[in-house]
Amino acid sequence: MFIDVHAHLDSKEFRKPVSELIDEARIAGLTTIINCGLNKETNRSTQRLSEKYSIIKPAYGIYPIDAEQMSDSEVNQEIAWIRKQKPIAISEIGLDGKWGKDIEKQIRVFRKMLELAIEMRVPVIVHTRQAEEQCFNVIESTGIKKVVLHCFTGPKELIPRAITNKWSFSIPPVIVHDKSFAELVTQLKLGQLLTETDSPYLAPKRGTQNSPANVVLTIKKMAELKGLNAEEMRNIVFQNYQNLFW
Repeated sequence: MFIDVHAHLDSKEFRKPVSELIDEARIAGLTTIINCGLNKETNRSTQRLSEKYSIIKPAYGIYPIDAEQMSDSEVNQEIAWIRKQKPIAISEIGLDGKWGKDIEKQIRVFRKMLELAIEMRVPVIVHTRQAEEQCFNVIESTGIKKVVLHCFTGPKELIPRAITNKWSFSIPPVIVHDKSFAELVTQLKLGQLLTETDSPYLAPKRGTQNSPANVVLTIKKMAELKGLNAEEMRNIVFQNYQNLFW
């Protein structure tokens, strides 16, 4: 009953075939991997993976950097396509102030994606990098409730705001060596915790590729931080997943 709520198994960076990653995940005890699209191409590859592997649930979105490169017409066409699908979530969406150049356009597309999620009654899984306060402002302005902050590394002073909003946080396996994620988990309520990998990125061991099976390591570390055993933490995360996505 392990869950990976954010992965990119269609990434061309993987050195292993998807079938091998899936086998490893199933052996580790995973029941669900949410694969997140970034643009038209990866939304379609995510769809194909979900049709081939029952363990994969599709999430479709427009990544902030991709949003900058799309015309308004292309954005609207992709939203129309997503509207016809049955994604488990809208993702990967959000704001990126580190690599982005047109934050205003990012905000316009982000708002459209949030409104689409409200319309479709599905959660959003949000990317926010060096634009966290703006991101929070946009989310709050739409009134959407089902929000997952993916791999949150923003200012600590914003965490209480997210806690008050009852947003969830998905924690990657880098928590085994990254103190900032450990500190984040200690602040959060048990009901706000989810697990992700962002595979092939954010591996628990530097210089290696991540994979969904590594959520087991995240569960162990979070259990340690919360004074629980691994089975208790796994069950809590699984229940959080069910409460949010079903």
